Amino acid sequence: NIQLQANKAAQGVQTSQFNNNKIVQLADKALVGANAETLAKLGGGYAVLPWSSDATQNRQILGHQLALETANLASGAGLGTDAARGLAEKMSGTTDWTPEAIKSTARMNRALTTGTDMFNRGVNSAVAAAGNNPIAARDFQNKWSTQEQLVPTLQFIDALRNAKDDPAGAKAMVDSLGGYGSPAYKAMLQRAGKLNELMMKGQ
Repeated sequence: NIQLQANKAAQGVQTSQFNNNKIVQLADKALVGANAETLAKLGGGYAVLPWSSDATQNRQILGHQLALETANLASGAGLGTDAARGLAEKMSGTTDWTPEAIKSTARMNRALTTGTDMFNRGVNSAVAAAGNNPIAARDFQNKWSTQEQLVPTLQFIDALRNAKDDPAGAKAMVDSLGGYGSPAYKAMLQRAGKLNELMMKGQ
């Protein structure tokens, strides 16, 4: 069941990555007219949202949708029930959806889709390495969800992966760690390497 759910969740990764990068790019602009039309054309339920001619109202609509997505994505990224619930509650508690809040949430959701992709690959690797024993999926999930600073590490990996589409996000991430070569950057790079190795080997 863990493997099936992971495979299903991973099917929406590309669409979600594209959507969140597009939302980051549009967040500072007035979300009306052509910009609202762009949002409505994004896959994954944005077309049915009640877009209005008011930019402030549209930010609230978009922010609410992003918070709902955080709740769904957190479980797909293999964070563990408590961590996923805590993250979802934090995002849904946002009431003032400023452009910065929208960008921050879109980047978090994008990182969670990266986590979903990595978790899915890891689960499949674990099951294959164990001779297709499905019990290995549970063992992998336990190892994955207990990795040190899992969410910040996924945010780091995702920010660097999306540096071309979201250079400001990548720069902000690196700056928050004290810049390239800083002790915090090196420690995060090491955690990212361990997470990647866990994904590749499944154990």
